[in-house]
Amino acid sequence: MKLWSVAIPAVLIAACRGSAPGKTDAGELAATVDTLRGLVETAVGLKFDHPPKFAVRTRDEVKVFLKGKMDAEFPPEKVEGAEATYKLLGLIPDTLSLKTLLLALYSEQVAGYYDPETKTLYAVRTDHKDQDRLILAHELVHALQDQRLPLDSLLHRATTSDRQAAMQAVFEGHATIAMIGVMTPGLDVVKNGAFWQSYRDQVKSSQTSMKVFASAPLI
Repeated sequence: MKLWSVAIPAVLIAACRGSAPGKTDAGELAATVDTLRGLVETAVGLKFDHPPKFAVRTRDEVKVFLKGKMDAEFPPEKVEGAEATYKLLGLIPDTLSLKTLLLALYSEQVAGYYDPETKTLYAVRTDHKDQDRLILAHELVHALQDQRLPLDSLLHRATTSDRQAAMQAVFEGHATIAMIGVMTPGLDVVKNGAFWQSYRDQVKSSQTSMKVFASAPLI
């Protein structure tokens, strides 16, 4: 799948921290996926053609995956162009290695992702079961999207970063709204302004607890 357009991530992920899973964790996560599948169908209004493949990954395995995507989609000439542009605009320090920063940033954040290439939902066990449900619900929406639309092909067809960012906004926005529906069944909270303010506050609080993210340039 397409991962990079300059420095915009297009890998379909949920950004939450986690710890390495064990065998028991893997079984628990698989059971959670099974229980969430029907709730996701209800929230989206579509049925899965078939249950998506599911696997658990360690933090190191996620880092290897991300590095492979970066190497494939963010070659040296693109790195140099992005760094030169950002530095010229004063958005990053002259001494910053953009690729090194991005690998550390995404390795810190990723606790679940759906990969259209392998048609598999991957998860990393976190310290909180409610957070696991949130991540898995979000990624299940991406798996359902991919059974209805060729996500990988669509992202590869994007000829500019603006087109890719627009498609990502649609896919991620849809997954976020559906995820909220899964976590708040029967409540139409997305039309509540107070909910969105609370949601933004929670996202900001979560982000500040991530050391790499907190110290990264705003761009």
